[in-house]
Amino acid sequence: MRLSILLERLSLQLEGSILFHFRLFIRKIHFTSLSFYVMFIYDYAIFYGCFLSVENGTKKQ
Repeated sequence: MRLSILLERLSLQLEGSILFHFRLFIRKIHFTSLSFYVMFIYDYAIFYGCFLSVENGTKKQ
């Protein structure tokens, strides 16, 4: 009976550990994709800002 309780606790600890590492992995992927998305928007904003400044500069002349 004690062996079954120990095995049950061990399996719960393993499941908890696997779930914990899975959550960390998902957060890492989510953070990575989020940072790529932010960098894409940042690069696009810089490009669009440069394009508008050139376009506005040529229209003023």
